[in-house]
Amino acid sequence: MSSDALNFSMQETYGNTDKLLIYYNFTGEYIRTGTVAKQEGGGGLFQGYIPNEAPANNIYLWSGKVLDALGSTFHEAVDRVTGNGGLLTGSIGRLDNSNIEVSTIGSEAIDYDNVSAIFDMQYSGTLNKPTVLFGSLEKTSTTLDGITYTGSKGFNFGVTQRGHLFYQGFDSDGDFIHTFKSTELSKRNIIAFSHGENDIGLHRIDMLNGKHYSEYVNRHHYPKLVDSDSFFLGGSKNW
Repeated sequence: MSSDALNFSMQETYGNTDKLLIYYNFTGEYIRTGTVAKQEGGGGLFQGYIPNEAPANNIYLWSGKVLDALGSTFHEAVDRVTGNGGLLTGSIGRLDNSNIEVSTIGSEAIDYDNVSAIFDMQYSGTLNKPTVLFGSLEKTSTTLDGITYTGSKGFNFGVTQRGHLFYQGFDSDGDFIHTFKSTELSKRNIIAFSHGENDIGLHRIDMLNGKHYSEYVNRHHYPKLVDSDSFFLGGSKNW
């Protein structure tokens, strides 16, 4: 969806764009001209970042770190994002070329208990294993008096090799995965998840026929999520 169409939709529905935190338009020109590189750490290397874009409510937050875009100079790091073989090869966002990490701490904190995301995605080949599109799951463990206690932050959302949406989380019984098996994805899809206080929704949107298909998981027995420090597009810290 173009920025103009998205802005119109948000204004019609909510009267503003306050609820829209992040918008990455991988097919547009702004993401290329707005890509920058920052020198991080003590090694002297530059890291490439893509910009958050209007109509997001604050374009100065939530820029995306392109993990494979490291260079010895500013221009080398930027070229690893926008050049041939980079994230933006072929006027699309190639998550098989690099994952993106988005910081969600401090001023960029996000309430993972109340968040939704929409993806306009297309397969570039055949999946041979489940693939995480939105990954924020972090498993933690603490040992007290010889007993190990395991916990977690966040969750994962993605697609299986059979073309189904899935949600992966962690509760008092350990890992769990819910798969949306009642609908299968085509080559190109608009898919989404919605994470609320009472339920988790997995969605496929059929723009051609003006329909959407949804499945919900009641989360009354799941504990409140601990917010992660970041999320990834195209991968996860834990799977």
